[in-house]
Amino acid sequence: MKSERKRSGHFHPLQLQKRSKEGASMLAPVNQRGLQSSNSGENLNSGLSGEVRVRTATSSDRGEKDMLDPENGMSAYPEKKTYQTAAYHRGSPVMRFLTSLDPKLVYFIIAVVCVLALVMGYQTSTTVFLILLTCLGMLNFAVYLAQWVLAKDEGTSDMTEVSEAIRDGAEGFFRTMYGTISKLACVLSVAIFVLYLFRPPTPEQIAAGLTPMTLAVVTTMSFLLGAFCSGLSGYIGMWVSVRANVRVAGAARRTAREALQVALRSGGFSGIMVVGMTVLGIGILFSTFFVFFGVGEPGNMKVND
Repeated sequence: MKSERKRSGHFHPLQLQKRSKEGASMLAPVNQRGLQSSNSGENLNSGLSGEVRVRTATSSDRGEKDMLDPENGMSAYPEKKTYQTAAYHRGSPVMRFLTSLDPKLVYFIIAVVCVLALVMGYQTSTTVFLILLTCLGMLNFAVYLAQWVLAKDEGTSDMTEVSEAIRDGAEGFFRTMYGTISKLACVLSVAIFVLYLFRPPTPEQIAAGLTPMTLAVVTTMSFLLGAFCSGLSGYIGMWVSVRANVRVAGAARRTAREALQVALRSGGFSGIMVVGMTVLGIGILFSTFFVFFGVGEPGNMKVND
Protein backbone atom coordinates (compact mmCIF):
# COMPACT_ATOMS: atom_id res chain seq x y z
CA MET A 1 0.00 0.00 0.00
CA LYS A 2 2.85 2.42 0.87
CA SER A 3 4.65 1.64 -2.39
CA GLU A 4 1.46 2.32 -4.34
CA ARG A 5 1.06 5.71 -2.62
CA LYS A 6 4.62 6.66 -3.42
CA ARG A 7 4.26 5.62 -7.04
CA SER A 8 1.00 7.51 -7.41
CA GLY A 9 2.34 10.65 -5.75
CA HIS A 10 -0.25 10.72 -2.89
CA PHE A 11 0.82 11.21 0.71
CA HIS A 12 -0.87 11.22 4.07
CA PRO A 13 -1.78 14.73 5.38
CA LEU A 14 0.64 14.30 8.30
CA GLN A 15 3.43 13.54 5.85
CA LEU A 16 2.61 16.66 3.83
CA GLN A 17 2.68 18.81 6.98
CA LYS A 18 6.04 17.34 8.00
CA ARG A 19 7.52 17.93 4.54
CA SER A 20 6.26 21.53 4.46
CA LYS A 21 7.86 22.26 7.84
CA GLU A 22 11.14 20.77 6.65
CA GLY A 23 11.01 22.94 3.53
CA ALA A 24 10.31 26.06 5.59
CA SER A 25 13.27 25.35 7.89
CA MET A 26 15.56 24.86 4.88
CA LEU A 27 14.48 28.23 3.47
CA ALA A 28 15.03 30.09 6.75
CA PRO A 29 18.32 31.70 5.58
CA VAL A 30 16.60 32.85 2.41
CA ASN A 31 13.75 34.23 4.49
CA GLN A 32 16.21 36.36 6.45
CA ARG A 33 18.67 37.60 3.83
CA GLY A 34 18.02 36.20 0.37
CA LEU A 35 20.68 34.77 -1.96
CA GLN A 36 22.10 36.11 -5.19
CA SER A 37 24.91 35.17 -7.46
CA SER A 38 27.63 37.75 -8.05
CA ASN A 39 27.26 37.19 -11.80
CA SER A 40 23.76 38.75 -11.85
CA GLY A 41 25.04 42.25 -12.57
CA GLU A 42 24.32 43.77 -9.13
CA ASN A 43 26.68 46.42 -7.84
CA LEU A 44 28.23 44.26 -5.13
CA ASN A 45 31.73 44.01 -3.75
CA SER A 46 34.14 42.40 -6.15
CA GLY A 47 34.84 38.70 -5.58
CA LEU A 48 35.43 35.38 -7.23
CA SER A 49 33.31 34.47 -10.22
CA GLY A 50 30.35 32.35 -9.25
CA GLU A 51 30.59 33.27 -5.58
CA VAL A 52 27.26 33.42 -3.80
CA ARG A 53 26.61 36.69 -1.99
CA VAL A 54 23.78 37.92 0.17
CA ARG A 55 21.56 40.90 -0.47
CA THR A 56 18.48 42.49 1.02
CA ALA A 57 15.32 41.08 -0.46
CA THR A 58 12.88 43.51 -2.03
CA SER A 59 9.27 43.39 -3.06
CA SER A 60 10.31 42.47 -6.62
CA ASP A 61 11.10 38.97 -5.35
CA ARG A 62 7.50 38.32 -4.41
CA GLY A 63 6.86 36.58 -7.70
CA GLU A 64 8.57 33.44 -6.29
CA LYS A 65 6.36 33.25 -3.20
CA ASP A 66 4.58 30.02 -4.10
CA MET A 67 7.86 28.20 -4.73
CA LEU A 68 9.75 29.62 -1.76
CA ASP A 69 7.17 29.05 0.97
CA PRO A 70 5.18 25.86 0.38
CA GLU A 71 3.67 25.92 3.86
CA ASN A 72 1.34 28.88 3.70
CA GLY A 73 1.84 30.40 0.26
CA MET A 74 3.24 33.66 1.61
CA SER A 75 6.40 35.32 0.41
CA ALA A 76 9.60 33.88 1.82
CA TYR A 77 11.19 37.32 1.69
CA PRO A 78 10.38 39.98 4.28
CA GLU A 79 8.26 42.81 3.00
CA LYS A 80 10.27 45.89 2.08
CA LYS A 81 8.07 48.78 1.04
CA THR A 82 9.56 51.58 -0.99
CA TYR A 83 7.98 55.01 -1.22
CA GLN A 84 9.25 57.04 -4.15
CA THR A 85 7.05 60.09 -3.88
CA ALA A 86 9.48 62.07 -1.74
CA ALA A 87 12.37 61.22 -4.06
CA TYR A 88 10.26 62.12 -7.08
CA HIS A 89 9.38 65.49 -5.59
CA ARG A 90 13.04 66.19 -4.96
CA GLY A 91 13.73 65.40 -8.62
CA SER A 92 10.90 67.57 -9.95
CA PRO A 93 11.99 71.15 -10.75
CA VAL A 94 8.57 72.52 -9.83
CA MET A 95 8.48 70.74 -6.47
CA ARG A 96 12.07 71.76 -5.72
CA PHE A 97 11.15 75.37 -6.38
CA LEU A 98 7.95 75.23 -4.33
CA THR A 99 9.55 73.48 -1.36
CA SER A 100 12.42 75.98 -1.35
CA LEU A 101 10.08 78.95 -0.89
CA ASP A 102 9.51 80.40 2.55
CA PRO A 103 5.85 79.83 3.56
CA LYS A 104 5.67 83.31 5.07
CA LEU A 105 6.81 84.82 1.78
CA VAL A 106 4.20 82.82 -0.14
CA TYR A 107 1.43 83.94 2.23
CA PHE A 108 2.60 87.55 1.94
CA ILE A 109 2.54 87.46 -1.87
CA ILE A 110 -0.92 85.88 -1.88
CA ALA A 111 -2.20 88.51 0.56
CA VAL A 112 -0.79 91.37 -1.54
CA VAL A 113 -2.36 89.98 -4.73
CA CYS A 114 -5.73 89.54 -3.02
CA VAL A 115 -5.69 93.09 -1.63
CA LEU A 116 -4.76 94.57 -5.02
CA ALA A 117 -7.50 92.56 -6.71
CA LEU A 118 -10.09 93.77 -4.20
CA VAL A 119 -8.96 97.40 -4.55
CA MET A 120 -9.20 97.28 -8.35
CA GLY A 121 -12.54 95.50 -8.12
CA TYR A 122 -13.88 98.18 -5.78
CA GLN A 123 -12.74 100.91 -8.19
CA THR A 124 -14.46 99.08 -11.04
CA SER A 125 -17.87 98.52 -9.46
CA THR A 126 -19.50 97.15 -6.36
CA THR A 127 -20.64 94.09 -8.29
CA VAL A 128 -17.12 93.19 -9.37
CA PHE A 129 -15.87 93.77 -5.82
CA LEU A 130 -18.47 91.38 -4.41
CA ILE A 131 -17.65 88.80 -7.09
CA LEU A 132 -13.95 88.92 -6.27
CA LEU A 133 -14.69 88.75 -2.55
CA THR A 134 -16.91 85.72 -3.12
CA CYS A 135 -14.18 84.00 -5.15
CA LEU A 136 -11.63 84.54 -2.38
CA GLY A 137 -14.11 83.14 0.12
CA MET A 138 -14.61 80.08 -2.10
CA LEU A 139 -10.85 79.48 -2.26
CA ASN A 140 -10.56 79.78 1.52
CA PHE A 141 -13.36 77.26 1.95
CA ALA A 142 -11.62 74.95 -0.53
CA VAL A 143 -8.45 75.14 1.59
CA TYR A 144 -10.53 74.17 4.64
CA LEU A 145 -11.95 71.16 2.79
CA ALA A 146 -8.47 70.04 1.74
CA GLN A 147 -7.16 70.31 5.29
CA TRP A 148 -10.14 68.34 6.61
CA VAL A 149 -9.64 65.55 4.06
CA LEU A 150 -5.86 65.32 4.49
CA ALA A 151 -6.26 65.11 8.27
CA LYS A 152 -7.89 61.68 7.89
CA ASP A 153 -5.78 58.55 8.29
CA GLU A 154 -4.53 56.60 5.27
CA GLY A 155 -5.60 53.18 6.53
CA THR A 156 -3.37 50.13 6.71
CA SER A 157 0.20 49.83 5.48
CA ASP A 158 -0.92 47.84 2.42
CA MET A 159 -3.39 50.58 1.51
CA THR A 160 -0.66 53.18 1.91
CA GLU A 161 1.65 51.21 -0.36
CA VAL A 162 -0.95 51.07 -3.13
CA SER A 163 -1.72 54.75 -2.63
CA GLU A 164 1.95 55.67 -3.02
CA ALA A 165 2.09 53.81 -6.34
CA ILE A 166 -1.00 55.70 -7.53
CA ARG A 167 0.56 59.00 -6.50
CA ASP A 168 3.77 58.26 -8.37
CA GLY A 169 1.81 57.33 -11.50
CA ALA A 170 -0.33 60.45 -11.30
CA GLU A 171 2.70 62.68 -10.73
CA GLY A 172 4.46 61.16 -13.74
CA PHE A 173 1.39 61.58 -15.92
CA PHE A 174 0.87 65.20 -14.94
CA ARG A 175 4.56 65.95 -15.33
CA THR A 176 4.44 64.71 -18.93
CA MET A 177 1.09 66.33 -19.69
CA TYR A 178 1.94 69.69 -18.17
CA GLY A 179 5.30 69.68 -19.93
CA THR A 180 3.52 69.34 -23.26
CA ILE A 181 0.86 71.90 -22.34
CA SER A 182 3.46 74.45 -21.23
CA LYS A 183 5.31 74.12 -24.53
CA LEU A 184 2.09 74.55 -26.50
CA ALA A 185 1.13 77.54 -24.34
CA CYS A 186 4.46 79.21 -25.07
CA VAL A 187 4.03 78.66 -28.82
CA LEU A 188 0.46 79.97 -28.76
CA SER A 189 1.43 83.00 -26.68
CA VAL A 190 4.07 83.94 -29.25
CA ALA A 191 1.54 83.46 -32.06
CA ILE A 192 -1.04 85.62 -30.24
CA PHE A 193 1.55 88.34 -29.63
CA VAL A 194 2.60 88.44 -33.29
CA LEU A 195 -1.01 88.35 -34.50
CA TYR A 196 -2.14 91.29 -32.35
CA LEU A 197 1.08 93.21 -32.99
CA PHE A 198 0.33 93.43 -36.72
CA ARG A 199 -3.46 93.66 -36.34
CA PRO A 200 -4.85 97.13 -37.19
CA PRO A 201 -6.37 98.75 -34.07
CA THR A 202 -9.98 99.90 -34.05
CA PRO A 203 -10.92 103.58 -33.53
CA GLU A 204 -12.12 102.79 -30.01
CA GLN A 205 -8.77 101.22 -29.16
CA ILE A 206 -6.92 104.22 -30.54
CA ALA A 207 -9.13 106.57 -28.50
CA ALA A 208 -8.39 104.53 -25.37
CA GLY A 209 -4.65 104.81 -26.01
CA LEU A 210 -4.11 101.17 -26.93
CA THR A 211 -1.24 100.87 -29.37
CA PRO A 212 -0.68 97.60 -31.25
CA MET A 213 2.23 96.80 -28.91
CA THR A 214 0.13 97.43 -25.80
CA LEU A 215 -2.75 95.39 -27.17
CA ALA A 216 -0.43 92.51 -28.06
CA VAL A 217 1.17 92.49 -24.60
CA VAL A 218 -2.15 92.72 -22.77
CA THR A 219 -3.77 89.97 -24.85
CA THR A 220 -0.78 87.67 -24.43
CA MET A 221 -0.69 88.22 -20.67
CA SER A 222 -4.43 87.54 -20.50
CA PHE A 223 -3.92 84.22 -22.27
CA LEU A 224 -1.04 83.26 -19.96
CA LEU A 225 -3.07 84.22 -16.87
CA GLY A 226 -5.94 82.01 -17.99
CA ALA A 227 -3.58 79.12 -18.70
CA PHE A 228 -1.95 79.55 -15.29
CA CYS A 229 -5.27 79.58 -13.41
CA SER A 230 -6.51 76.53 -15.32
CA GLY A 231 -3.29 74.58 -14.82
CA LEU A 232 -3.02 75.48 -11.14
CA SER A 233 -6.58 74.45 -10.34
CA GLY A 234 -6.16 71.18 -12.27
CA TYR A 235 -2.88 70.25 -10.60
CA ILE A 236 -4.03 71.09 -7.07
CA GLY A 237 -7.26 69.18 -7.64
CA MET A 238 -5.30 66.13 -8.80
CA TRP A 239 -2.86 66.47 -5.89
CA VAL A 240 -5.68 66.30 -3.35
CA SER A 241 -7.64 63.61 -5.23
CA VAL A 242 -4.81 61.06 -5.34
CA ARG A 243 -4.36 61.53 -1.59
CA ALA A 244 -8.07 61.42 -0.84
CA ASN A 245 -8.78 58.03 -2.44
CA VAL A 246 -6.85 56.07 0.19
CA ARG A 247 -8.50 58.12 2.93
CA VAL A 248 -11.92 57.25 1.51
CA ALA A 249 -10.97 53.56 1.60
CA GLY A 250 -9.65 53.95 5.14
CA ALA A 251 -12.84 55.67 6.26
CA ALA A 252 -14.93 52.90 4.67
CA ARG A 253 -13.45 50.46 7.19
CA ARG A 254 -15.31 52.35 9.91
CA THR A 255 -18.60 53.70 8.55
CA ALA A 256 -20.10 54.33 5.13
CA ARG A 257 -21.15 57.81 6.24
CA GLU A 258 -17.58 58.88 6.97
CA ALA A 259 -16.37 57.47 3.65
CA LEU A 260 -19.09 59.39 1.82
CA GLN A 261 -18.15 62.59 3.63
CA VAL A 262 -14.48 62.25 2.68
CA ALA A 263 -15.36 61.48 -0.95
CA LEU A 264 -17.80 64.38 -1.32
CA ARG A 265 -15.52 66.91 0.35
CA SER A 266 -12.51 65.91 -1.72
CA GLY A 267 -14.58 66.20 -4.89
CA GLY A 268 -16.07 69.48 -3.70
CA PHE A 269 -12.56 70.86 -3.24
CA SER A 270 -11.72 70.26 -6.91
CA GLY A 271 -14.99 71.76 -8.14
CA ILE A 272 -14.71 74.86 -5.96
CA MET A 273 -11.09 75.39 -6.99
CA VAL A 274 -11.93 75.26 -10.71
CA VAL A 275 -14.90 77.64 -10.47
CA GLY A 276 -13.18 79.99 -8.01
CA MET A 277 -9.95 80.29 -10.00
CA THR A 278 -11.83 80.79 -13.28
CA VAL A 279 -14.13 83.56 -12.04
CA LEU A 280 -11.30 85.17 -10.06
CA GLY A 281 -9.09 85.34 -13.15
CA ILE A 282 -11.86 86.85 -15.27
CA GLY A 283 -12.68 89.39 -12.54
CA ILE A 284 -9.04 90.45 -12.20
CA LEU A 285 -8.74 90.87 -15.98
CA PHE A 286 -11.90 92.98 -16.19
CA SER A 287 -10.78 95.15 -13.27
CA THR A 288 -7.33 95.60 -14.81
CA PHE A 289 -8.78 96.70 -18.16
CA PHE A 290 -11.18 99.08 -16.42
CA VAL A 291 -8.56 100.70 -14.16
CA PHE A 292 -5.76 101.06 -16.70
CA PHE A 293 -7.63 101.39 -20.01
CA GLY A 294 -11.09 102.61 -19.02
CA VAL A 295 -12.95 99.68 -20.55
CA GLY A 296 -16.67 100.05 -19.85
CA GLU A 297 -16.59 103.75 -18.95
CA PRO A 298 -18.81 106.16 -20.95
CA GLY A 299 -16.96 107.56 -23.95
CA ASN A 300 -14.28 104.87 -23.88
CA MET A 301 -14.11 101.31 -25.14
CA LYS A 302 -17.15 99.16 -24.66
CA VAL A 303 -16.86 95.75 -23.09
CA ASN A 304 -17.29 93.95 -26.42
CA ASP A 305 -14.59 96.02 -28.13
